[in-house]
Amino acid sequence: LVTGDVAPVQEALAAGLASDSSAVVDHVFLPGVHPQVPDAIASARQPQIDESLGIVETSSVAAAIHAADAGLKAAQVTLLELRLADGLGGKGLAFFAGAVTDVEAAVDSSCAAIDSSGHLLNAVIIPQLHSEMAANLVEATRFRTLIS
Repeated sequence: LVTGDVAPVQEALAAGLASDSSAVVDHVFLPGVHPQVPDAIASARQPQIDESLGIVETSSVAAAIHAADAGLKAAQVTLLELRLADGLGGKGLAFFAGAVTDVEAAVDSSCAAIDSSGHLLNAVIIPQLHSEMAANLVEATRFRTLIS
């Protein structure tokens, strides 16, 4: 992961790809990345789900980051969490929360942004998330046993 001004990041990416591209599963270059994305990469979670939830599953970390950025730029949604690789076999998950129409727009844009890469695995929109499910997801998106 390389951050900074556009030109130096572009140069660093090109140098990395030129050195041994056979080891690269996927890559993405995002000038002007949405501000919620770096926070989510640093494991920041947004503790709210308004009315609906959208989830985009990708087969690579880079595709998940790209999907999150595209979704956030397309609609007024919150990136609840961005799960990257750990415990996911290298996959990524982007969780969007907000009004139904905004979540639909975010998920549609996410899918369109990464569809041609072949790294889109699945996407789902839950328009009216049950309050107990929302509370559980705000707590954590990882699978676990819950007793209520």
